[in-house]
Amino acid sequence: MAPPAHTDPVKRQAIQEMIDHWMTPQRVSDLGIFDAKKLNQFIDDAWQETDGTIARRNDIVMNHALQLHLLHGQYVEGLPLPVVD
Repeated sequence: MAPPAHTDPVKRQAIQEMIDHWMTPQRVSDLGIFDAKKLNQFIDDAWQETDGTIARRNDIVMNHALQLHLLHGQYVEGLPLPVVD
């Protein structure tokens, strides 16, 4: 699972890097679970959320969306998992 992104800038950057890698417009389109425009809008809005409860829920949704794309990349596309510091 990705770190709770709303808690600090370092964790936010870590999840953003994973989103940028695993949830490219092409991968989102290929997987076909989400509407790419709506998913990107959700992520943009989630980064602006100030309510802690909603921010935690947004993190959960982002983590699950990310995991679907990561698993597809790993098991369907045959991509290796990136090295994490």
